[in-house]
Amino acid sequence: IWSFFKTQDSPEVEATLQNRYEELRRSMLDLSIPKSLYGPTIFDSDQRNVGRGSAASQWLLPASSNTSETEMLLVSPDTQASAVVVYPAPSSSTCQAGFYIDKALVSTSPALLESKCTLCPVDTYQPVANVDTMCHACPPGSSTAQETGAEICVKVEEHLIAPWLVMIGWVMVGV
Repeated sequence: IWSFFKTQDSPEVEATLQNRYEELRRSMLDLSIPKSLYGPTIFDSDQRNVGRGSAASQWLLPASSNTSETEMLLVSPDTQASAVVVYPAPSSSTCQAGFYIDKALVSTSPALLESKCTLCPVDTYQPVANVDTMCHACPPGSSTAQETGAEICVKVEEHLIAPWLVMIGWVMVGV
């Protein structure tokens, strides 16, 4: 590999990959780098790196303390992990009432520590600050009056509102 990419100001990696790909691939069949930035790099007959397993970390709340501050904890390899991997990854902060952690944002958002909170959909609610991945459905007969981000659901009793009061409300909305 060193013969392909000697230290120089601007190696032509793209040209090498396009024009000498097979030659490069064959030279990597016997690749063994005992000391590298990533530790030992040694490939087996199936071209899998068996020199050293990869490490992974995740921002999590430490299990052994009562703090709300997240820490970067090692979750892989299992033999060295200080925490178990959490999937989907938790949000960086607790969502306020009326919001929930959106799993789609957790898996697609590039920033690890940005908020993953989304407004609760219509006819669902979230009454308190939370780390839930969904909002509660409104009980039968109640709704959020077509609003998102509800903290409560309301049940309208038609016979409790005088018809003239409803009419005044419609007039006021129209103005």
